[in-house]
Amino acid sequence: MGDSDFRGASAAQRAMKALLQYLRREPVKMHRIGPISLWLCGGYPFQRVEQLLENLVNDGILRHATAEELRETGYHHGYFVTLEGLAMLPPEDRSYGLT
Repeated sequence: MGDSDFRGASAAQRAMKALLQYLRREPVKMHRIGPISLWLCGGYPFQRVEQLLENLVNDGILRHATAEELRETGYHHGYFVTLEGLAMLPPEDRSYGLT
């Protein structure tokens, strides 16, 4: 996919829908930009994934991992679904964004 494939509003909407489905799969685990980038469209740009995740933080669906949570995992950055966010996630979709 070329870079232009990631710029359109409809592409961003599809990516967000797929991201929400991805979060629903394992709502209690720490989510990281790299694995999500690889999962979305086989390699969605890191900056765009970070932007999507930060939008979800602003919406209260995700929160940043705490320093203690990061220390326990050895990662530098991560996100967790909030309790409020869990209620906002769409029903689980076993197609995992492929439709």
